[in-house]
Amino acid sequence: MPEIEGSPKRETDNSRVSPTAWGVAYLRTFSDIPFTKEIFEALEAQRLADGTPNFAEEMMKAPLAPQLEARYKLVDRLITKVGSDQVLEIGSGLAPRGLNFTWTNPTITYVDTDLASMIADKKRIFASMGISLPDNLVLRPGDALSSDDMQATTAAFSPDKPVVIVNEGLMRYLNFDQKTKYAQSVRAILERFGGAWVTPDISLRSAMAREDEVASGHIHKLQKMTGVDLSQNVFESEDQAEEFFAELGFTVERHNFLEVSDELVSPTKLGMSAEQVTRLNGPCPAFVMRLT
Repeated sequence: MPEIEGSPKRETDNSRVSPTAWGVAYLRTFSDIPFTKEIFEALEAQRLADGTPNFAEEMMKAPLAPQLEARYKLVDRLITKVGSDQVLEIGSGLAPRGLNFTWTNPTITYVDTDLASMIADKKRIFASMGISLPDNLVLRPGDALSSDDMQATTAAFSPDKPVVIVNEGLMRYLNFDQKTKYAQSVRAILERFGGAWVTPDISLRSAMAREDEVASGHIHKLQKMTGVDLSQNVFESEDQAEEFFAELGFTVERHNFLEVSDELVSPTKLGMSAEQVTRLNGPCPAFVMRLT
Protein backbone atom coordinates (compact mmCIF):
# COMPACT_ATOMS: atom_id res chain seq x y z
CA MET A 1 0.00 0.00 0.00
CA PRO A 2 1.44 3.43 -0.87
CA GLU A 3 2.01 5.90 1.92
CA ILE A 4 -0.55 8.68 2.09
CA GLU A 5 0.74 12.19 2.57
CA GLY A 6 -0.12 12.98 6.14
CA SER A 7 -1.35 9.43 6.82
CA PRO A 8 -1.29 7.84 10.28
CA LYS A 9 -0.76 4.42 8.72
CA ARG A 10 2.45 2.70 9.82
CA GLU A 11 5.08 1.69 7.30
CA THR A 12 3.86 -1.07 5.00
CA ASP A 13 6.51 -1.06 2.25
CA ASN A 14 9.80 0.53 1.25
CA SER A 15 8.33 2.93 -1.30
CA ARG A 16 9.96 6.34 -1.07
CA VAL A 17 7.63 8.16 -3.45
CA SER A 18 3.87 7.64 -3.32
CA PRO A 19 1.26 8.73 -5.87
CA THR A 20 -0.64 10.75 -3.30
CA ALA A 21 2.37 12.69 -2.02
CA TRP A 22 3.50 13.23 -5.60
CA GLY A 23 0.05 14.42 -6.63
CA VAL A 24 -0.32 16.94 -3.80
CA ALA A 25 3.21 18.27 -4.44
CA TYR A 26 2.35 18.60 -8.14
CA LEU A 27 -0.88 20.51 -7.52
CA ARG A 28 0.87 22.96 -5.21
CA THR A 29 3.12 24.01 -8.11
CA PHE A 30 0.12 25.86 -9.61
CA SER A 31 0.21 28.19 -6.58
CA ASP A 32 2.72 30.83 -5.54
CA ILE A 33 3.48 29.13 -2.21
CA PRO A 34 7.26 29.38 -1.70
CA PHE A 35 9.37 26.25 -2.25
CA THR A 36 6.54 24.23 -3.84
CA LYS A 37 8.15 24.11 -7.29
CA GLU A 38 11.55 23.24 -5.84
CA ILE A 39 10.04 20.45 -3.72
CA PHE A 40 8.23 18.94 -6.70
CA GLU A 41 11.31 19.11 -8.92
CA ALA A 42 13.34 17.35 -6.22
CA LEU A 43 10.59 14.78 -5.73
CA GLU A 44 10.39 14.10 -9.46
CA ALA A 45 14.17 13.73 -9.67
CA GLN A 46 13.99 11.22 -6.82
CA ARG A 47 11.21 9.31 -8.59
CA LEU A 48 13.27 9.08 -11.77
CA ALA A 49 16.40 8.03 -9.89
CA ASP A 50 14.46 5.29 -8.12
CA GLY A 51 12.93 4.06 -11.37
CA THR A 52 9.44 4.57 -9.94
CA PRO A 53 6.69 4.60 -12.61
CA ASN A 54 5.23 7.90 -13.75
CA PHE A 55 2.30 8.87 -11.54
CA ALA A 56 0.61 11.04 -14.17
CA GLU A 57 -2.31 8.63 -14.57
CA GLU A 58 -2.93 8.38 -10.83
CA MET A 59 -2.19 11.88 -9.58
CA MET A 60 -4.88 14.28 -8.42
CA LYS A 61 -6.28 16.37 -11.25
CA ALA A 62 -5.12 19.92 -11.92
CA PRO A 63 -8.65 21.42 -11.53
CA LEU A 64 -8.33 20.61 -7.81
CA ALA A 65 -5.32 22.91 -7.43
CA PRO A 66 -7.47 25.89 -6.29
CA GLN A 67 -8.86 23.76 -3.46
CA LEU A 68 -5.41 22.72 -2.24
CA GLU A 69 -4.08 26.26 -2.62
CA ALA A 70 -7.01 27.67 -0.63
CA ARG A 71 -6.66 25.00 2.04
CA TYR A 72 -2.98 25.75 2.49
CA LYS A 73 -3.33 29.53 2.52
CA LEU A 74 -6.31 29.50 4.89
CA VAL A 75 -4.36 27.39 7.37
CA ASP A 76 -1.45 29.85 7.16
CA ARG A 77 -3.83 32.74 7.81
CA LEU A 78 -5.44 31.01 10.80
CA ILE A 79 -2.09 30.09 12.36
CA THR A 80 -1.08 33.74 12.12
CA LYS A 81 -4.43 34.85 13.53
CA VAL A 82 -4.10 32.58 16.56
CA GLY A 83 -0.70 34.15 17.11
CA SER A 84 1.38 31.57 18.95
CA ASP A 85 5.11 31.23 18.30
CA GLN A 86 5.02 27.47 18.93
CA VAL A 87 3.50 25.38 16.13
CA LEU A 88 3.08 21.61 15.87
CA GLU A 89 2.11 20.30 12.43
CA ILE A 90 1.00 16.67 12.45
CA GLY A 91 1.01 14.57 9.30
CA SER A 92 2.74 17.34 7.35
CA GLY A 93 3.66 15.29 4.29
CA LEU A 94 5.79 17.33 1.88
CA ALA A 95 4.24 20.68 2.79
CA PRO A 96 6.80 23.52 3.07
CA ARG A 97 4.85 25.34 5.79
CA GLY A 98 7.37 24.79 8.56
CA LEU A 99 10.20 25.98 6.33
CA ASN A 100 8.25 29.07 5.27
CA PHE A 101 7.26 29.99 8.83
CA THR A 102 10.80 29.67 10.22
CA TRP A 103 12.87 30.85 7.26
CA THR A 104 12.72 34.52 8.23
CA ASN A 105 11.26 34.31 11.74
CA PRO A 106 13.66 32.99 14.40
CA THR A 107 11.12 33.53 17.19
CA ILE A 108 8.89 30.64 16.04
CA THR A 109 9.55 27.07 17.13
CA TYR A 110 7.99 24.83 14.51
CA VAL A 111 7.79 21.05 14.91
CA ASP A 112 6.99 19.20 11.69
CA THR A 113 6.03 15.56 12.15
CA ASP A 114 4.96 12.61 10.02
CA LEU A 115 5.81 8.94 9.60
CA ALA A 116 9.52 8.15 9.66
CA SER A 117 9.78 7.44 5.92
CA MET A 118 8.06 10.72 5.03
CA ILE A 119 10.32 12.72 7.35
CA ALA A 120 13.35 10.99 5.82
CA ASP A 121 12.07 11.90 2.34
CA LYS A 122 11.53 15.49 3.40
CA LYS A 123 15.05 15.81 4.81
CA ARG A 124 16.48 14.25 1.65
CA ILE A 125 14.49 16.62 -0.54
CA PHE A 126 15.51 19.71 1.42
CA ALA A 127 19.14 18.59 1.27
CA SER A 128 18.93 18.12 -2.51
CA MET A 129 17.58 21.68 -2.73
CA GLY A 130 20.71 22.92 -0.97
CA ILE A 131 18.71 24.16 1.99
CA SER A 132 20.14 24.30 5.49
CA LEU A 133 17.16 23.99 7.81
CA PRO A 134 16.67 26.77 10.36
CA ASP A 135 17.51 25.75 13.92
CA ASN A 136 13.94 26.52 14.97
CA LEU A 137 12.46 23.98 12.51
CA VAL A 138 12.34 20.47 13.95
CA LEU A 139 11.55 17.53 11.63
CA ARG A 140 10.51 14.66 13.85
CA PRO A 141 8.98 11.25 13.01
CA GLY A 142 5.77 10.32 14.77
CA ASP A 143 2.54 8.38 14.34
CA ALA A 144 -0.57 10.55 14.59
CA LEU A 145 -2.49 7.70 16.21
CA SER A 146 0.11 7.07 18.91
CA SER A 147 -0.56 9.19 21.99
CA ASP A 148 3.02 8.58 23.14
CA ASP A 149 4.43 9.78 19.82
CA MET A 150 2.23 12.86 19.93
CA GLN A 151 3.35 13.77 23.44
CA ALA A 152 6.99 13.26 22.40
CA THR A 153 6.64 15.77 19.56
CA THR A 154 6.31 18.57 22.11
CA ALA A 155 9.80 18.12 23.58
CA ALA A 156 11.14 21.21 21.80
CA PHE A 157 8.43 23.52 23.17
CA SER A 158 8.58 25.87 26.12
CA PRO A 159 6.02 24.71 28.74
CA ASP A 160 4.92 28.27 29.52
CA LYS A 161 3.83 29.18 25.97
CA PRO A 162 0.70 28.09 24.06
CA VAL A 163 0.90 25.78 21.04
CA VAL A 164 -0.96 25.86 17.74
CA ILE A 165 -1.60 22.30 16.51
CA VAL A 166 -2.14 21.96 12.76
CA ASN A 167 -3.12 19.13 10.46
CA GLU A 168 -3.93 19.51 6.77
CA GLY A 169 -4.96 16.53 4.66
CA LEU A 170 -4.84 13.99 7.49
CA MET A 171 -8.27 13.35 8.97
CA ARG A 172 -10.07 12.43 5.75
CA TYR A 173 -8.15 9.15 5.99
CA LEU A 174 -9.27 8.50 9.58
CA ASN A 175 -12.46 6.68 10.49
CA PHE A 176 -14.48 8.11 13.36
CA ASP A 177 -12.84 5.95 16.02
CA GLN A 178 -9.44 7.10 14.76
CA LYS A 179 -10.63 10.71 14.63
CA THR A 180 -11.64 10.38 18.27
CA LYS A 181 -8.30 8.90 19.29
CA TYR A 182 -6.41 11.59 17.42
CA ALA A 183 -8.55 14.38 18.90
CA GLN A 184 -7.91 13.02 22.38
CA SER A 185 -4.16 13.28 21.78
CA VAL A 186 -4.59 16.85 20.55
CA ARG A 187 -6.65 17.65 23.63
CA ALA A 188 -3.97 16.23 25.94
CA ILE A 189 -1.35 18.51 24.38
CA LEU A 190 -3.56 21.58 24.64
CA GLU A 191 -4.30 20.74 28.28
CA ARG A 192 -0.56 20.95 28.94
CA PHE A 193 0.28 24.03 26.90
CA GLY A 194 -2.92 25.87 26.06
CA GLY A 195 -3.45 27.17 22.56
CA ALA A 196 -5.62 26.11 19.62
CA TRP A 197 -6.13 23.43 17.00
CA VAL A 198 -6.31 24.60 13.38
CA THR A 199 -7.55 22.15 10.76
CA PRO A 200 -9.24 22.25 7.35
CA ASP A 201 -9.85 18.49 7.56
CA ILE A 202 -13.59 18.85 8.18
CA SER A 203 -14.45 16.73 5.18
CA LEU A 204 -18.12 16.99 4.26
CA ARG A 205 -19.97 14.57 1.99
CA SER A 206 -21.06 17.49 -0.19
CA ALA A 207 -17.44 18.64 -0.58
CA MET A 208 -16.28 15.16 -1.54
CA ALA A 209 -19.02 14.93 -4.16
CA ARG A 210 -18.02 18.31 -5.60
CA GLU A 211 -14.37 17.25 -5.66
CA ASP A 212 -15.26 14.10 -7.57
CA GLU A 213 -17.42 16.11 -9.94
CA VAL A 214 -14.59 18.51 -10.81
CA ALA A 215 -12.01 15.73 -11.24
CA SER A 216 -14.16 12.86 -12.51
CA GLY A 217 -13.33 9.57 -10.82
CA HIS A 218 -10.78 11.17 -8.48
CA ILE A 219 -12.26 9.80 -5.25
CA HIS A 220 -12.44 6.27 -6.63
CA LYS A 221 -8.80 6.41 -7.72
CA LEU A 222 -7.76 7.86 -4.38
CA GLN A 223 -9.58 5.11 -2.51
CA LYS A 224 -7.99 2.47 -4.75
CA MET A 225 -4.51 3.87 -4.10
CA THR A 226 -4.89 4.19 -0.35
CA GLY A 227 -7.20 1.32 0.51
CA VAL A 228 -9.32 3.75 2.55
CA ASP A 229 -13.07 4.10 2.02
CA LEU A 230 -13.28 7.87 2.25
CA SER A 231 -17.07 7.81 2.09
CA GLN A 232 -17.13 6.32 5.60
CA ASN A 233 -14.94 9.08 7.04
CA VAL A 234 -16.88 12.22 6.12
CA PHE A 235 -19.28 14.40 8.06
CA GLU A 236 -22.80 14.93 6.75
CA SER A 237 -22.79 18.62 7.72
CA GLU A 238 -20.79 21.29 9.51
CA ASP A 239 -23.24 21.05 12.38
CA GLN A 240 -22.53 17.35 12.77
CA ALA A 241 -18.78 18.05 12.70
CA GLU A 242 -19.11 20.75 15.35
CA GLU A 243 -21.17 18.45 17.55
CA PHE A 244 -18.58 15.69 17.15
CA PHE A 245 -15.73 17.89 18.37
CA ALA A 246 -17.87 19.55 21.05
CA GLU A 247 -18.48 16.12 22.59
CA LEU A 248 -14.71 15.68 22.73
CA GLY A 249 -14.30 18.92 24.66
CA PHE A 250 -13.67 21.58 22.00
CA THR A 251 -15.31 24.86 21.07
CA VAL A 252 -15.41 25.57 17.36
CA GLU A 253 -14.73 28.74 15.38
CA ARG A 254 -15.86 28.15 11.79
CA HIS A 255 -14.08 29.32 8.66
CA ASN A 256 -14.39 28.57 4.95
CA PHE A 257 -11.96 28.12 2.05
CA LEU A 258 -13.64 31.02 0.24
CA GLU A 259 -12.10 33.42 2.77
CA VAL A 260 -8.82 33.34 0.80
CA SER A 261 -10.29 33.41 -2.72
CA ASP A 262 -8.63 36.74 -3.44
CA GLU A 263 -5.20 35.19 -2.72
CA LEU A 264 -5.44 32.33 -5.21
CA VAL A 265 -3.28 32.33 -8.34
CA SER A 266 -3.99 28.78 -9.59
CA PRO A 267 -7.44 29.56 -11.08
CA THR A 268 -5.91 32.05 -13.51
CA LYS A 269 -3.20 29.56 -14.49
CA LEU A 270 -5.86 26.92 -15.11
CA GLY A 271 -8.38 29.22 -16.81
CA MET A 272 -11.00 28.62 -14.10
CA SER A 273 -13.69 31.19 -13.43
CA ALA A 274 -14.58 32.65 -10.05
CA GLU A 275 -17.86 30.73 -10.23
CA GLN A 276 -16.01 27.44 -10.75
CA VAL A 277 -13.74 28.12 -7.80
CA THR A 278 -16.68 29.05 -5.59
CA ARG A 279 -18.47 25.86 -6.56
CA LEU A 280 -15.37 23.80 -5.72
CA ASN A 281 -14.38 25.51 -2.48
CA GLY A 282 -17.71 26.65 -1.10
CA PRO A 283 -18.50 23.35 0.69
CA CYS A 284 -15.09 23.26 2.40
CA PRO A 285 -14.93 24.42 6.04
CA ALA A 286 -11.98 24.81 8.38
CA PHE A 287 -12.17 24.89 12.17
CA VAL A 288 -10.16 26.67 14.83
CA MET A 289 -10.77 24.73 18.02
CA ARG A 290 -9.99 25.45 21.65
CA LEU A 291 -10.67 23.55 24.84
CA THR A 292 -14.13 23.98 26.30
